[in-house]
Amino acid sequence: MINEVKRKKLHYYKCQICKDATINAETKAKSKGKGANNLFKELLEGYELKDNVVEPFIAQLNNTYKALNFEKTNEVEYIKKELDKQNEGLKTLNRKYVYEGLDKGMYEEFKKEHLDKIHELNGKLEKFGGKISNLEKHIDISLDLVKNISKYWGFDSLEIKKRIQETVFPDGLVIDIKNRAYLTKKVNSVFELSKELTRVPEDVNEKRQPISLLPSCSVARGRIELPTSGL
Repeated sequence: MINEVKRKKLHYYKCQICKDATINAETKAKSKGKGANNLFKELLEGYELKDNVVEPFIAQLNNTYKALNFEKTNEVEYIKKELDKQNEGLKTLNRKYVYEGLDKGMYEEFKKEHLDKIHELNGKLEKFGGKISNLEKHIDISLDLVKNISKYWGFDSLEIKKRIQETVFPDGLVIDIKNRAYLTKKVNSVFELSKELTRVPEDVNEKRQPISLLPSCSVARGRIELPTSGL
């Protein structure tokens, strides 16, 4: 929770659970240490993509998005086949009820089973959405965001700050006030790739050594709309 020392016009964060645990929001001359906002900006900078690893980063995203499309296509085809089976089963059931005198109680029971399954499969189908049709566009979005994430977070918009935090750290994060360090359990895999490539020696990156495919989480899926001013 953010509070303000009105006399000094200074903002600070106060833990709503911990007793007397506070940290200054911004780094000031008289601060005991770096402010929470400055620490978070530095954290983001650690995940920013460096110019010397752009090519292997793009190559990996290409492989990843193509793999995701392939997996999605196979899963969608399977769901559609299951839908066809359920719809055909429902038609057969209706014919038996109308022409063969199927017991009404049994008919209603089996009909409900088919309809429930059809509803479930349609729900799964909707979650998959469409293919990543414009691969180059998605890679451009990811590349720009990963190279400039700390700069974008510096914009005044609280909505942008919130969406960036949720994109990079989908499970949230906490701050260790005593050690003035952020802690998180999960980082968006695209930003993990950026950090991993940065740690690899430059001569290895130039050889484009293979890196494990990223999980399905990606920047492109959670696109952040940024203002054009200041870019």
